[in-house]
Amino acid sequence: MNILGIELCDAGLASAREGAGGSEMIGVGAPEDASLGWPGIARSQGGKLVFGPEAEAAWFVHPRDVSNLFWDKLSHESSELSLDGTPYSHSQLAFYFLRDYLKRITAATGAPDKIGLAVPGRYLRDSATEEEKIGLLLGMAAELELPLTRITDMACAALGEPAARQLPRGAPIIHVDVHLHASEISLLRQEDMLVRKRYHHVPQVGYAQILRHLKNAMGNRFLRHTAFDIHEDRRLEQAFYEQTRLFLLGSEASRKEFLYELNTGRRSYQMPMTRLQLATDLQPFDQALLQGVSVIASDSGTTPGGCIISLTDRASRLDGFENLLREAGFSRIFRLRPGAAAMGAASLAMDAPIVTELDEMPVEITAPLQALSTHDIPVEFSLQRLVISDGPAPVPSHVIIDGIGHPIGANGICIGTRHTHTAVDVSLPEAFDAVGDYLLRIQRDGTHLRLEAPGDKPGTVETSLGAGDRLTLRGGGRSTELLFAYCPAPGTNDTTPEAD
Repeated sequence: MNILGIELCDAGLASAREGAGGSEMIGVGAPEDASLGWPGIARSQGGKLVFGPEAEAAWFVHPRDVSNLFWDKLSHESSELSLDGTPYSHSQLAFYFLRDYLKRITAATGAPDKIGLAVPGRYLRDSATEEEKIGLLLGMAAELELPLTRITDMACAALGEPAARQLPRGAPIIHVDVHLHASEISLLRQEDMLVRKRYHHVPQVGYAQILRHLKNAMGNRFLRHTAFDIHEDRRLEQAFYEQTRLFLLGSEASRKEFLYELNTGRRSYQMPMTRLQLATDLQPFDQALLQGVSVIASDSGTTPGGCIISLTDRASRLDGFENLLREAGFSRIFRLRPGAAAMGAASLAMDAPIVTELDEMPVEITAPLQALSTHDIPVEFSLQRLVISDGPAPVPSHVIIDGIGHPIGANGICIGTRHTHTAVDVSLPEAFDAVGDYLLRIQRDGTHLRLEAPGDKPGTVETSLGAGDRLTLRGGGRSTELLFAYCPAPGTNDTTPEAD
């Protein structure tokens, strides 16, 4: 069967397909934009509507012809776009957008047999909001004849099994997501089901505000650096915005340093920029998110050290945010893969029936933990410690897998299978894909290094690590070895690491 999950986030809609090997993402745009999703933006152009990246490409060139509010303000209210003088409502733009998006998805996958839908938490924050927004979504589903099985809160969909298997059981989870015009922070607990207990809305902390702020801040630096004002020409301003977007959301190749470049026809202007400078500009947004996390933790009686922080891919891309969380005591941080809610929605749809009576559609702020699990191949691990007679082993700085050394950063490192729902820094050898979702988390704890690995029972097994220790993993008829090593910094003769 062709089973799809759709993550209805205005910062970037994402879709996943459920199969025998688990969930896989479906790309509808350029390969470099696949992890960012399909932005919820529309443009009125020549009497017709265009959507997604094509509409975003005109945001600063033709601002009056572009709308990115219709998913956030989903209602019958008039939008800023019109046809022949008659304004489109926000719900009309959302319908046309969804119809266009589904055509692109079905062109890549074929007609779906089932669809699970993950929606923003704000759609389900109270009964009046739910009645309006879910009612409109159900009307769209009926008009488009979608084989819909259920509608689930996005945080619950993202954190159900198999993602939840990577998280220690019992601890409350604070889930952080960044959308286009706001951020959402949810408190979830793993009971008989995964249950959303609290919801906190952080307005004006979305990618629309973040990218506009960054464009202006970087533009001011560009003016001081080159004596050229990016606002002199709307097309150049749009080009500068797109480079800023790439700087913030692009590949690892652009993570350390980025080169802005504008060509006017007469000459070329350039400005190098570092991630540290980017993090400085992001501080107001990072601080607002940290305050939201602290508020929801305090209101629920949760201490920073006693909870787990779950970051969507969108939230983890904000430079400096993880460091702020750690400084505030929130040290147990997990990063989810792009489209985690779409994959969760697809998994949920697999065993759920199609609902033809829309007033009977399940609309949930829970997720059954076991129903989402698609793999259960056990992985055994054994740790062989290096015994040193003259004192403790140095704290490892690298982990070596298949002869390749990977640095363990200030925030630690996550190692797992390529298709785990939780984001990994280093993938285990391809042969381990057969075991499904598996994650090892190595975290710095002061001057110590701690390994967190899934145990035989729900939860994790924790142990400290020293240089020279070897970890052997066996599962699905495969095995591999991880060697932990300490490498002195170049130009030094140190044999022990400095304390953090």
